[in-house]
Amino acid sequence: MSSEILSAGSIAGYKSIESRYKMGSRYKGLARPYLTFGLCLFLGAGVAMAPMASHAHEAPRHEHSEIVPLPDYNPPQQGASALQAFAALQSFSELFNDAQIENFTYPLYGTERRNWSNLPAGYVRRDGMRVGDMSDKQRSALFDILSATLGPSGYERVAQIIAAEALLSGGRNNGFGWHPDNYFFALFGTPSETGQWALQFGGHHMAVNIAFEDGQIETISPTHLGSEPVTFSYKGKDYSIMTDMHEAALSLYNSLPSSLQKQTGKDLGRIGDMLYGPGAEGYLGDKVGVSGADLNAQQRSLLLKLISKWISVQPDEDANRRMVEIEAEIEQTSFAWNWNKNPVDTGYYRIQGPSVIIEHVSFGSYRRVGSDRDGHYHTVYRNPKNDYGRAEPLK
Repeated sequence: MSSEILSAGSIAGYKSIESRYKMGSRYKGLARPYLTFGLCLFLGAGVAMAPMASHAHEAPRHEHSEIVPLPDYNPPQQGASALQAFAALQSFSELFNDAQIENFTYPLYGTERRNWSNLPAGYVRRDGMRVGDMSDKQRSALFDILSATLGPSGYERVAQIIAAEALLSGGRNNGFGWHPDNYFFALFGTPSETGQWALQFGGHHMAVNIAFEDGQIETISPTHLGSEPVTFSYKGKDYSIMTDMHEAALSLYNSLPSSLQKQTGKDLGRIGDMLYGPGAEGYLGDKVGVSGADLNAQQRSLLLKLISKWISVQPDEDANRRMVEIEAEIEQTSFAWNWNKNPVDTGYYRIQGPSVIIEHVSFGSYRRVGSDRDGHYHTVYRNPKNDYGRAEPLK
């Protein structure tokens, strides 16, 4: 390849919950979330260094039940949906007083919505309520919100990423903010059954942004999912995080004739990290790789299957609707690839269409003798036509 990757339903009492969420502007003047790839390499190498900012989140100071493993996915009987997310949020809100709710609620299109990052909490401060500052009962209610909001694969990916964080925590890594307690929950707008509002859940290697409108999930863009390591064992369980995304992309690549395989890497250039990650709102760039118009029916089906790996983060009813939109644009959607069959080797691929951008970056293998830890991924999904919800552009 010519390109290179640089290593490295009505809810009873819903009106009461609406009235509890305050809409005052509280921009905190926090640092921009996008930092250099060099810093990410520094962290990935495990180099000891002090947190960069005085406002960095500290390691937890109190004891409670361990967060990992997360509770099993437990959607409402009616299934996960926007309405069920609102119902779960109502139960969650009853565990906080008004002042506490105000501290993790922000204007619908406040700048806080863009304050997400792939970096640890010790380097980029997040807005919202920290999981480590919640009681066990409050955390359980939070996981109920996630079960009511995400599809089963979305919830499982969240659980796996937090498990990887738990593996990294302890010792000097706590100075980086590497800890499973350092994930944050924030609300935007006034939650309701039919209005416009949003939630964000994220921390190191995770940012799930979900916008609601008219009783359905309007968008999950942008969503960042990553992990370090990718393959490992923790508390007797083996993990292989997001390697299915690599496998699906490899299946598509292998289905192509050699002429199109060569085209997938053409003009890809040197990629250091996600081009469409934190801080990249509004950036489109150029399409590269092979066009969906040049794929046969089977290959297009494989491309759609690959895209669905990200779209299925949300419940089926919303994911299915979104996949119909993407399928209608499949001829204008491109696939670029520079990887091989080893999921933890250095590699990259990108999918880009009128309303979908997906990147998957692998920073390469670093397995040491006697260790089962390996791999480091960054991925991002964006809908350039509907980042954060389309009701009003995020200024």
